[in-house]
Amino acid sequence: MQPIASERVHVLALTEEAPPEFVEGARQLLLEYGEFVKTEGNAANFCYGDLKIEAAGLPQSYLGKGGELLVAVVEVLVEGKAAVEMIGCLGWRRIPPPEWATAPEQAAELKRLWVEPEARGLDAGRMLIQAALDAALAAGASAMYLDTIEDSMPQAVALYRSMGFAPCAAYSGEALSGVSYFRLSL
Repeated sequence: MQPIASERVHVLALTEEAPPEFVEGARQLLLEYGEFVKTEGNAANFCYGDLKIEAAGLPQSYLGKGGELLVAVVEVLVEGKAAVEMIGCLGWRRIPPPEWATAPEQAAELKRLWVEPEARGLDAGRMLIQAALDAALAAGASAMYLDTIEDSMPQAVALYRSMGFAPCAAYSGEALSGVSYFRLSL
């Protein structure tokens, strides 16, 4: 695990060598994201279906698709000793062009951006996205896509837009009602 920088927040990639407690912490973050999504009505039908499978298969559920799950951590004091606390996560994965009729370039996709409510404002979301963009570019991707429910996740959408993501057509099949699609050239 290698930090990707900041004074307070560090972004680490979940690897096959990660300690079991680190993998379990990442799994819990994904499931917290899922619990949030379930409270958002239409969003639950949109992306919750595969989440439990992804969480159970960590880290291979992202590594096996040419991507990774990134985790934002901060150092905290616990009983006077330094410890690391996980505060957010974001997955990214490569998708083969045949599955993306409208995205023929070497494309990647962001998945499951989540920052703990009490940790928002530390710039962890921006750092997670930037780390994913950098990693996907290094892996040969020329574009990053994402889909989201704008009404349920307005802060995330504002962050995506501020980082240069622009609306696009549905890229993985038929457009779903209420779902917004975004693309960024890398």
